[in-house]
Amino acid sequence: MSDLRDYIPRTLSWTDAALKTQTVRDQEIVLRFSQPIVILGDPGIGKTWLMEMLGAQDGHQFIRATGLLRQPRAFFDPSGSKGDSHQR
Repeated sequence: MSDLRDYIPRTLSWTDAALKTQTVRDQEIVLRFSQPIVILGDPGIGKTWLMEMLGAQDGHQFIRATGLLRQPRAFFDPSGSKGDSHQR
């Protein structure tokens, strides 16, 4: 993970079901959404760094798509336990 001194705050936006544009500051994402989210953007924009930072917060985890595809049950165990938060 990068040093926080290198961090550039972001505002994320999307269009909701009512076709209204919504925005949220990146550090508020975990407060705004209770379901899994996907971040899309150009290469090098900081998607992985953002998701690693959010995944490090209590009660959340960062999962790479490849890790989820290889071991989906490790992340969605009916017992409620979570898989490795930094699965590569």
